Amino acid sequence: MTLPSIGPAIISSVIVALVIMGGKETLPMMIWANLKYVLTPSLTAMASLVIVIVIVIVIVITFACILPAEYCRC
Repeated sequence: MTLPSIGPAIISSVIVALVIMGGKETLPMMIWANLKYVLTPSLTAMASLVIVIVIVIVIVITFACILPAEYCRC
């Protein structure tokens, strides 16, 4: 099944996230907390930036996988 093969990755990512953050507020938690009260321009800009970064990554990966097989590492 899938869970036994990804179980160690999930456990290690939780441990790393807890150690790195150390009780600090993460970006999604800060966005959610600010979104409850008021929608500020900085929050809108941050969300737009995240969307643009994700779209650019998807486009780069898509074009990288369209290349001939000898150039593609996908």
